[in-house]
Amino acid sequence: MFSEFKNNGFWVPVALLVSFGLTIGLAVLVSLVLGDKFVEFSATFSIAVVLTGCGYYFKYLDDDHIIDDKGIKHYMEFDNQFLYISMKAWIYICWIIAGFAAFGAVVNFIQAVMK
Repeated sequence: MFSEFKNNGFWVPVALLVSFGLTIGLAVLVSLVLGDKFVEFSATFSIAVVLTGCGYYFKYLDDDHIIDDKGIKHYMEFDNQFLYISMKAWIYICWIIAGFAAFGAVVNFIQAVMK
């Protein structure tokens, strides 16, 4: 297989593919609500929202623990990777891209309002 993953690293491409589908749906929904004037804003805004959620999902996946019979969490150290990049790096990659998309969404919104 092309991709190399360890433990929960398998969920990185799955979550990214699902997030792109959600991005398209959210962009269509926002453009229907706000109108054709805000099409560029809706695309960048939906990318920012979905990638932020994807980063939080990766953060949840990176936290490995086992709950014993008494209900106490025991944290484990697993090596979660996808394409030899650790899960923590994927978290920051998603959040950085989401930050740039959010900045682009603000710029696109201002430009649409100024027209």
